[in-house]
Amino acid sequence: MFFNKKGSAYKQLDSKAKEGLKKKADILAMLHSNPLLIKRPAIEDGDFLYFGFDETSCENHFFHQP
Repeated sequence: MFFNKKGSAYKQLDSKAKEGLKKKADILAMLHSNPLLIKRPAIEDGDFLYFGFDETSCENHFFHQP
């Protein structure tokens, strides 16, 4: 999940809006209309796509590759 559930933008959504985020098209529309809902950082490196920061995951991906 790449919603920033800890951010104020997500917390301000009413429960009906949160429950309506079941279909991919609805999720994309919500993220497009309010980019603050996207968890940061968003890291893309080839096939690697990661949302949010986890030091261990980033170290393993970027510094421990064969």
